[in-house]
Amino acid sequence: MHILLLFPVFWPDELGGCALYSDLARYLKERGHRVTVVTSFPFYPRWQYYPQDRGVAYRVEDWEGITIHRVRMYIPQQPSGVKRILSDLSFLFNIGRTIPWTELRPTVALTAYPTLGTCLAFRLWLGHTPRMLMIQDFVVDAALELGMLKVPLLAQILPLVERWALGHFNAVSSISPQMVTRAKQKVPSPCPVLELPNWIHASLQMGIDRYRDHVVRQWQTQTITYSGNLGVKQGLGDFLEIFRDHHQGWTLIIRGEGAAKRDLAQWFQPGPRVQLADLLEEDAYCQSLLEMPLMLITQKAGSGASFLPSKLLSALVAGVPVLAFCELGTPLAQEIIAGGYGWVVSDQKGLAHVLKTITIADLQQKSVHARLRAEQYSRERILSQYEKVLTKLAQKSM
Repeated sequence: MHILLLFPVFWPDELGGCALYSDLARYLKERGHRVTVVTSFPFYPRWQYYPQDRGVAYRVEDWEGITIHRVRMYIPQQPSGVKRILSDLSFLFNIGRTIPWTELRPTVALTAYPTLGTCLAFRLWLGHTPRMLMIQDFVVDAALELGMLKVPLLAQILPLVERWALGHFNAVSSISPQMVTRAKQKVPSPCPVLELPNWIHASLQMGIDRYRDHVVRQWQTQTITYSGNLGVKQGLGDFLEIFRDHHQGWTLIIRGEGAAKRDLAQWFQPGPRVQLADLLEEDAYCQSLLEMPLMLITQKAGSGASFLPSKLLSALVAGVPVLAFCELGTPLAQEIIAGGYGWVVSDQKGLAHVLKTITIADLQQKSVHARLRAEQYSRERILSQYEKVLTKLAQKSM
């Protein structure tokens, strides 16, 4: 069948859902399907286009036998709530006037939320093509809860637009039990909402396997590593406020890119206990995962009910214990507690206690639990379910 995938981020973008979306396209191609991707030019997480792509309005590429249609969109240098909406709308407008929708004629189509524009595009231009939605986050809720939308009219209109955009899908999935429950309240559609968690993508798995027998984990170093997107929802600044006075001799290494990087560098001057470094390429990142004794994952208070960070899967496949700074009861907290591979803290007292009492034996035990938990997120197990859903939609439309 001919499968259309619509995402604003795709290979070679990094972090977040970028690697997952690219791996999904690869998997479907490996399974013998014809795959077409509609996306933008690479910009994430730097929030700027590469020099060679600036000024280019539209381009068609071939990537591993997958046809990619790329269009421009507005990329704000300093993303905010309103600017992100404008960026999303610019993507919607440009794919509407640029992509030859009538010529593509896919058998089935799939997109992901939190990009509201792609959901609107499916309603506007795909006619009766069966379509699937994978919910990664509830972007409108997160923006309202975090105060990212300071225009009262937008705060009233966006939930209505969201409901209309999400109401015309034939299949819906989300990534955790809590988000499935929330999606059932959000999606005004009779179709069931499936739980399909994110998966350990192929290039990450291969990178870890390549170095697993050659890299020694540095259990004794008392270092915590944060690696990934630096944005409002991550809440890293809140963690740093506490960590500076309650580090208990641990050192935090921050490797990342994103909208909040400049602010973090201004607010927290690098020192012996907090080090800022560049984001690693995937090959070096895989090696670092096998060396680090403890990974930090943070979530801004008020946003954690909406999403499960994709970087969690990197920790699991590499067997890295996790320190989560988030609200108790969130999908992230419940996943770590259920898997038994880390610690969840939400305040300075909890952080100080954990950092003071962690032993190497504790870390090693959590590492074993992380490796065991990774089996639940295997690529074949999860992506085969996506293929089954898409195939069933295609068969129903015949």
